[in-house]
Amino acid sequence: MSITRRLSNILTKNMLERFFNVKMPDVQCGFRAIRADVFNVLKIEENGYPWASEMLIKANRLGLKMKSVEIETINADKSSIKPLRDSIAFLKMMISNDR
Repeated sequence: MSITRRLSNILTKNMLERFFNVKMPDVQCGFRAIRADVFNVLKIEENGYPWASEMLIKANRLGLKMKSVEIETINADKSSIKPLRDSIAFLKMMISNDR
């Protein structure tokens, strides 16, 4: 994983833990297993990278069980992440979920 991605993971993990009490080792991993009925209750509004964090915030607020399972990181030659755009989207998501 690139240094940019590693730093992003650390920063978002710490922010979600501090502001929303979400305690997960990787908050940006989009690989999730979730029952359809539970997913519909969460009412995810975000598109792109912030949706994974929004899901954790909402699931945590509802007191849903969450478990982390390690998976292998597969790095593509080219990432679709845009640091500035995605950081702004993440911050907007945090603000909109701070209710």
